[in-house]
Amino acid sequence: QKTANDIARLEGWQSYIAAPRKPALVEEAKKLAATPAENINKRSESIKYLRSQWLSLNTPSASDSEQEDVTLQQDFDNALEKAFEPCREHYAKLDAERAAALELRRSIIEKVASVPEDIEPTELSKTLDRLAKQWRACGQVDKQAYEQLKVEWKAAFLPLQKRVYAWQSDNQALKQTLVDKVNTLQDAEDISDAAESAQQLQQEWKRIGHAGKREESRLWAEFKAGNDAIFEHLKTQRKAQVSEYAEQADQLMTLIANTPLEVDESTFQGAVQPLQEAMLALPKPQRVKVERKLEALFKQRESMKRENDSKIIEARAHAIIQLLQNDEPEARDELLGTL
Repeated sequence: QKTANDIARLEGWQSYIAAPRKPALVEEAKKLAATPAENINKRSESIKYLRSQWLSLNTPSASDSEQEDVTLQQDFDNALEKAFEPCREHYAKLDAERAAALELRRSIIEKVASVPEDIEPTELSKTLDRLAKQWRACGQVDKQAYEQLKVEWKAAFLPLQKRVYAWQSDNQALKQTLVDKVNTLQDAEDISDAAESAQQLQQEWKRIGHAGKREESRLWAEFKAGNDAIFEHLKTQRKAQVSEYAEQADQLMTLIANTPLEVDESTFQGAVQPLQEAMLALPKPQRVKVERKLEALFKQRESMKRENDSKIIEARAHAIIQLLQNDEPEARDELLGTL
C-alpha cells in the first residue's frame, strides 16, 4: 500500500512537471524544423533526443482525452515530422546510391567472370587493373550484401590474378637478367661496344612485359642506372677524343701555316704529303678544317707561282727591248733562242 501511494505521488509530480515542459518541447521541435539541416546525423540525434524527452513526460495516469494534451501531441509530431524531412530525403538518396552500387558491383563481377580464357597476359593485366579500380570506386552497399558480393568477387578475380602474378614473376626474372648484363658491361674494355650492347638490351627490355608495380620500379631504376653509367663513360671518352682530335688538327694547321712556299715542287710535295696523310685519320669536323687550310695553302702557292712567272716574262721582255734598243744582234739572237 505504501509503494502504491508513493507511485501515485510521483505520477502526480510527473504530471506537474510535464504541464509546462511539453509546450517547451513543442517550441524546441518547431525551432529545429525551421533550422536548415547542415548535419544530417546531428539532426537525427536531436530528433531522437526530443522524442525521448517527450516520452519521459507521458504517464499512465495522464488523460489522453484532454484536448490540450492531444493538440500538444499533434503539434509535437508535426514539428518532428517536418524536422525529419531533410533526413528522410538524405536517407532515401543513400538507399538509391546503395542500390546503384549493388548493381554496379554485380556487373563488375560479371565482367570478371566473362574474361576470355585465351586472353594475352598483357591484356589480362590491364583488364584486371581496370576492373579492380572500378570495384574500389563503387559506393557503399549494405554490409550483409557486401559480404556476399565480396565472396563472389574473390572467386572470380583471384584465379585470374594468379595468372597475372605468374606472368609478372617470369618477366621479373627476365628483367633481372638484363640488369645483371648491363652491370657487367660497365667493366668492358671497349666502351663503344658496351654502349651498343646496352642499346640492344634496352630493346629487349621493351619487349618484356610488366614485372609488377613494386618490382618493375626497382628493376627499372637499377637498369637505368647501369645504362646511364655506361653512356656517361662513353660521353667522357668521346669528349676526351674530341679534345685530342682538336689538338691534332691545330698542330696540323700550324704545320701548314709554316710550310715554305718558295721551294721547288718536289720539296713542296714532300712537305705537304705527310700532312695530307695525317689529316685522313681525323674525324670529319676536324678533317674539314685542315682540308680548308691546305686548299688555302695550294691557292697561295699557285698565286705565287703565277706572280713569279709574270715577273720572269716581264724581265725577259724588258731585256729584249733593251737589246733591240742597243742594236746588238748577237746578244739578241742568243736571248731569242732561250725564249
